[in-house]
Amino acid sequence: VQLVPGFPLRGRVLDDAGAPVSGARVSVRLGGRASTVTDGEGRFDLAVPMDDLELAVEADGYVRSVFAWSGDPAREAPPLAPVLSRPPPPPPCSVAWPSP
Repeated sequence: VQLVPGFPLRGRVLDDAGAPVSGARVSVRLGGRASTVTDGEGRFDLAVPMDDLELAVEADGYVRSVFAWSGDPAREAPPLAPVLSRPPPPPPCSVAWPSP
Protein backbone atom coordinates (compact mmCIF):
# COMPACT_ATOMS: atom_id res chain seq x y z
CA VAL A 1 0.00 0.00 0.00
CA GLN A 2 1.39 3.37 -1.01
CA LEU A 3 -0.02 6.40 0.81
CA VAL A 4 -0.41 9.59 -1.20
CA PRO A 5 -0.19 12.87 0.73
CA GLY A 6 -3.47 14.73 0.91
CA PHE A 7 -3.98 18.40 0.13
CA PRO A 8 -6.51 20.11 2.44
CA LEU A 9 -9.56 21.31 0.53
CA ARG A 10 -12.19 23.16 2.53
CA GLY A 11 -15.31 24.99 1.60
CA ARG A 12 -18.99 25.62 2.09
CA VAL A 13 -21.81 24.47 -0.18
CA LEU A 14 -24.53 27.08 -0.66
CA ASP A 15 -27.78 27.14 -2.57
CA ASP A 16 -28.56 29.77 -5.21
CA ALA A 17 -30.17 31.95 -2.50
CA GLY A 18 -26.96 31.92 -0.43
CA ALA A 19 -28.21 29.50 2.26
CA PRO A 20 -25.95 26.63 3.42
CA VAL A 21 -26.77 23.15 2.12
CA SER A 22 -26.54 20.59 4.91
CA GLY A 23 -25.89 16.95 3.98
CA ALA A 24 -24.53 17.68 0.49
CA ARG A 25 -22.15 15.06 -0.85
CA VAL A 26 -18.78 16.38 -2.07
CA SER A 27 -16.68 13.83 -3.92
CA VAL A 28 -13.68 13.57 -6.21
CA ARG A 29 -14.72 12.13 -9.57
CA LEU A 30 -11.40 12.22 -11.44
CA GLY A 31 -8.00 12.17 -9.84
CA GLY A 32 -8.89 10.47 -6.56
CA ARG A 33 -11.51 8.76 -4.44
CA ALA A 34 -12.06 11.12 -1.52
CA SER A 35 -15.58 12.11 -0.45
CA THR A 36 -17.39 13.73 2.45
CA VAL A 37 -20.75 15.17 3.52
CA THR A 38 -21.34 18.80 4.52
CA ASP A 39 -22.22 19.68 8.10
CA GLY A 40 -25.22 21.71 9.29
CA GLU A 41 -23.60 24.93 8.03
CA GLY A 42 -22.78 23.47 4.60
CA ARG A 43 -19.06 23.21 5.43
CA PHE A 44 -16.80 20.42 4.25
CA ASP A 45 -13.17 19.42 4.75
CA LEU A 46 -11.53 16.97 2.39
CA ALA A 47 -7.99 15.70 1.82
CA VAL A 48 -7.39 15.40 -1.93
CA PRO A 49 -4.37 14.49 -4.05
CA MET A 50 -2.23 17.41 -5.23
CA ASP A 51 -3.37 17.13 -8.82
CA ASP A 52 -5.99 18.30 -11.27
CA LEU A 53 -9.35 17.05 -10.05
CA GLU A 54 -12.98 16.98 -10.99
CA LEU A 55 -15.28 17.48 -8.01
CA ALA A 56 -18.96 16.61 -7.84
CA VAL A 57 -21.35 18.26 -5.39
CA GLU A 58 -24.86 16.89 -4.99
CA ALA A 59 -27.75 17.01 -2.55
CA ASP A 60 -31.36 15.85 -2.59
CA GLY A 61 -33.60 18.42 -4.22
CA TYR A 62 -30.76 20.16 -6.09
CA VAL A 63 -29.14 19.89 -9.52
CA ARG A 64 -25.77 18.15 -9.32
CA SER A 65 -22.75 20.40 -9.87
CA VAL A 66 -19.44 19.19 -11.32
CA PHE A 67 -16.38 21.42 -11.63
CA ALA A 68 -12.64 21.23 -12.18
CA TRP A 69 -10.12 22.15 -9.51
CA SER A 70 -6.33 22.34 -9.68
CA GLY A 71 -4.24 22.24 -6.53
CA ASP A 72 -0.97 24.05 -5.93
CA PRO A 73 1.13 22.13 -3.36
CA ALA A 74 3.15 25.29 -2.65
CA ARG A 75 0.21 27.06 -0.98
CA GLU A 76 -3.02 26.33 0.81
CA ALA A 77 -6.14 26.36 -1.33
CA PRO A 78 -8.67 29.11 -0.65
CA PRO A 79 -12.03 27.83 0.62
CA LEU A 80 -14.37 26.72 -2.14
CA ALA A 81 -17.99 27.84 -2.31
CA PRO A 82 -19.85 25.61 -4.76
CA VAL A 83 -23.44 26.71 -5.40
CA LEU A 84 -26.27 24.24 -5.96
CA SER A 85 -29.44 25.21 -7.81
CA ARG A 86 -32.90 23.77 -7.49
CA PRO A 87 -34.19 22.09 -10.66
CA PRO A 88 -36.63 24.11 -12.77
CA PRO A 89 -40.30 23.37 -12.13
CA PRO A 90 -41.90 20.87 -14.48
CA PRO A 91 -43.91 22.31 -17.36
CA PRO A 92 -47.61 22.71 -16.73
CA CYS A 93 -49.65 19.67 -17.57
CA SER A 94 -52.88 19.98 -19.47
CA VAL A 95 -55.46 17.29 -19.86
CA ALA A 96 -57.93 17.31 -22.73
CA TRP A 97 -61.13 15.46 -22.05
CA PRO A 98 -62.99 14.03 -25.04
CA SER A 99 -66.19 15.78 -25.97
CA PRO A 100 -69.36 13.76 -25.31
